Amino acid sequence: GALTSAPGTEGLTQLGRHLAALPLQPAAGKLLLYGLLFRCLDPMLTVACALAYRDPWVSDPTKRELVSGAKARYGAMSGGFSDHLADANVFNAWRQSMQAGREWTFCTENLVSQATMNTIDGMRKQLLTELQARNLIRSLEDASVNAGNHSLMRGVLACGMYPLFGRVKRSTGERINKRPTFLTANDEKVMISGSSVNRANRPQWPSQDLVIVYNELTRSERQLTVRSCTLIRPHFIPLVAGELQLLDKREIGSETGSSDSDSTAALKGRPLRGCVKVDGWLRLTVESPLHLALLRIRLNSAFAHMVQHPAARLPAPLAGAVTAIESLFTREGIAAEGAPSQQLPQLELSPGGWQQQRQQPRQPWVQRPQQRGSRPAAAGRTAGGGRGGGRTAGGG
Repeated sequence: GALTSAPGTEGLTQLGRHLAALPLQPAAGKLLLYGLLFRCLDPMLTVACALAYRDPWVSDPTKRELVSGAKARYGAMSGGFSDHLADANVFNAWRQSMQAGREWTFCTENLVSQATMNTIDGMRKQLLTELQARNLIRSLEDASVNAGNHSLMRGVLACGMYPLFGRVKRSTGERINKRPTFLTANDEKVMISGSSVNRANRPQWPSQDLVIVYNELTRSERQLTVRSCTLIRPHFIPLVAGELQLLDKREIGSETGSSDSDSTAALKGRPLRGCVKVDGWLRLTVESPLHLALLRIRLNSAFAHMVQHPAARLPAPLAGAVTAIESLFTREGIAAEGAPSQQLPQLELSPGGWQQQRQQPRQPWVQRPQQRGSRPAAAGRTAGGGRGGGRTAGGG
């Protein structure tokens, strides 16, 4: 965490000192650090600045449909279904237009605010200066070699914005064409704002078995609404979740097959399937729970090593684990639909769909973070948008 936990010795950990030095809320700072670990810092810089200030699109009710169209075009550059990546893409295009002296024309044509772009640009430069002063990066180019990997960036968003995610509420028949909603861990229904690229995309979504990550909610008298969000597959959440439980056969029932089929798989040398519960409410079926647990431990250790020794290279086992997770993010992302992934731990929704468990039966195995002094805190419990008024980042 960002704070030491020993009684009488309260203070900042190394992670806390890094986050305190950045002019961002802790959640946005954590997103930057994950961008560093997975070497896609450039787009995460833009996303973090937009979270801390505001998104770059103009706020003109008379041009709402035009803004939605422009945002959808830039979101499609990264596989679609992401307001955050649309912000990063339009900033990159604006930066290129600025080099040609066409930034004002670009803003007019693409319905973005020149003043907001200038502010985000200035914030990026300030953050880069601080990251370099703390020896976290040598150059932006070295820290952004994976900046073109859209599926990886989607996974990094999931890691950085955790625990702010919800499960997509299933719809069938006529309701599938209505505005999408999702449910938080507290089982609260959240509407997706009309300004989001995901507001009316449900018939085109690659699957309904998705989760949504977001940075803040707006609470009104009638409902909860999210303004900016990104669709991801559920594969990424267990790697950074606070708790991962392996369910036994009695709790799984028929969801993962019979014990005979599992025994046959073991005799043939294939990894056993298992059902895990994430943070006590999200159930997923995985091909190899032990591989997943190992990746969780290695990712936690790699993050801690990067925070504590920013100028040092990762040890070979940790670097190998980060590379494996990069491959998992790349092959399992929405932008990599249909890519082969047979050699990596596979996750899929259980046949029963999303389930929220009200009761807590006995669990034979529970994995929690191993290095509490170094793990990034579950930041973001306060609003992260700086736009004022009635916002909460949690599910309730």
